[in-house]
Amino acid sequence: NNMDISGLMIYSGSSLNSIGLFKDMVGADDISIKNSVRNLDINVKSILATKTTAVGSLAGIIEDFNVYNIDIDADGVIVVGANAVGGLAGIVRGNINVENITSNIGVNSTRASSGYRYSIYLSRNNGQEISYNLTNVYYAGSIIGIVDGYQNANYDINNSRDIVNSTYFDVKDINVSGNITAIGDTVGGAFGLIGERIRVSDVNIDINNGSLSGAQYSALVAGENRGLILDSNIISESDTLFNSSNNVSAGLVGLNLGGYIDNVNVNANIVKTDTNNTVAGIIGRNVNGYIRNSYYNGNLLGYITGGIIGANYDRETLI
Repeated sequence: NNMDISGLMIYSGSSLNSIGLFKDMVGADDISIKNSVRNLDINVKSILATKTTAVGSLAGIIEDFNVYNIDIDADGVIVVGANAVGGLAGIVRGNINVENITSNIGVNSTRASSGYRYSIYLSRNNGQEISYNLTNVYYAGSIIGIVDGYQNANYDINNSRDIVNSTYFDVKDINVSGNITAIGDTVGGAFGLIGERIRVSDVNIDINNGSLSGAQYSALVAGENRGLILDSNIISESDTLFNSSNNVSAGLVGLNLGGYIDNVNVNANIVKTDTNNTVAGIIGRNVNGYIRNSYYNGNLLGYITGGIIGANYDRETLI
């Protein structure tokens, strides 16, 4: 806590589970004990770990921790890892709160060589942990690769949710700026994946000359959202290029899978120069999700375009 870390360089050619300034940060099992890390400025020179599952500058995996007031300074640097790659951490999960995180770092997770796993979860019926299946997915975000508020996925995300009374874990005051590059299967300017019990709020994205290359989904905030995204402003002052062919790209979320979006403003020009793609102002593909009080302003260039949603599935009514 309360430290400046300058010139961080990490390299590994080994097949590891996680790597970062700390390999893992795992809190106590007793949730009444508040484990926390706060007030760090981290200047990154290079992080290269192409065979490591979870990679981040602070830690590969953060579990059952509160994380406050972290500034990741690495303009022009790209963190490289295998499956879950983030500027702060590859994976943040469990009993967590994350607040006031700033990043200008790029991220690169290895793309799938053949096929794509639609879900991080090995089996919803058996409540498997997300870590059991990470070798089959490729998420990248300038803040966190995968953020998930619990370990066991033992309920069906398509069930109706109680937004008011449900338990959510907060990730708020998130700031991403600069020349951001994100590469992987599912990528976001801030997050690769937002899990079902995560409530993200007060996200500010201000990208100049950004490039997001997700083989499946790309978006300025999250490649895939299953949680809540609230009260956020997304700005791209120049055209944001989405470089992968045959994918879905959007100003906020690439795939909104049962997620809930409220009071979000997106001001960005979204450009896809290849063919056979879907481009949308807010949500690229909406599957059983909700959106309300949200606005898009900008220009779209793509094969299939939608001002708010590119394609909507399974839900007849959007709020």
